[in-house]
Amino acid sequence: MLVVGCARSGTTLLQSALAAHPSVFSSPETHFFIDTVGQRGERLFALPPSTPGETIRRLLHRARVRLGIAHPRACRHRLASFVTDAGRADLVKYVPRYPLSIDSAARRYVELGDRIAREYGKSVWLEKTPGHLHYLETIERYVPDLKVVCIVRSAQDTIASMYDVANRYPDRWLAPYRTVEGCVARWLASARAAYRQAGVPNRMFVAYEKLVAEPAPALVAVCEFAGINYHPQMLAERRGVYRAIVRDREPHKRNVQEQIRSRNGTKFQELFDERQRASILAALGDWPERMQALCEGRLQAETPLQPSAARMASA
Repeated sequence: MLVVGCARSGTTLLQSALAAHPSVFSSPETHFFIDTVGQRGERLFALPPSTPGETIRRLLHRARVRLGIAHPRACRHRLASFVTDAGRADLVKYVPRYPLSIDSAARRYVELGDRIAREYGKSVWLEKTPGHLHYLETIERYVPDLKVVCIVRSAQDTIASMYDVANRYPDRWLAPYRTVEGCVARWLASARAAYRQAGVPNRMFVAYEKLVAEPAPALVAVCEFAGINYHPQMLAERRGVYRAIVRDREPHKRNVQEQIRSRNGTKFQELFDERQRASILAALGDWPERMQALCEGRLQAETPLQPSAARMASA
């Protein structure tokens, strides 16, 4: 099962509760498909190329992806980090030295994840990388019956949170996150990607605001969607899995250990001046309302999406 969404939307909070379930295996974000396939800036931000050189690079990357060629070094790094972070450094020997094929690398990734979950005695492998929302078509080729939970948070609060942490931890975040325009583009790209999933089987949309206001009922619904029984200790024990799902070099996630409460507030007003706020709201248009409707089950895609010819996936 995947947990996806825009950055700073509450994905780690949901992951911490689900990872405390006795049947669930989870690890830190793998970013596997983001780095193996590439096109991070184009997919996650949907910003136009800023220079002729970037235009050429994007065309070359698109050609590479159509040919099924992976980013070998990034792919190997992500595979090795995945098994190491999961406490199975002994499995690094099964990571290809120079993976060239997206297909073979993805199959190895799934094989390793399934093996680790099985050997830990878990029936569900929960992978939480927010940006994998933009790679679902690729992921579905390798994971049959894929179930995806997408977290949606208030646009204003998400944008303010991204901008805040990116500027407090600039070495941990891509340059676009340190700009207002980049944060707005990131939220809009995620909203559009989520919107395209409306009507697709095995998709669930959860509002961050509902999750923090009523954690237990929200988790009951997610567990039912995942096919596992809800355990009350998930909330009580979620802090105990923190080190299993968060790396030491991710200080911006420390508040996940605290009591569940809404992080929405006044940051949007504090960080941005009146002109910036007006510009952000104008750029967002009616997308916040669309996302609210999506989470409330009141929205179907304008053109209903059909399952892809590839195997529909879930983990």
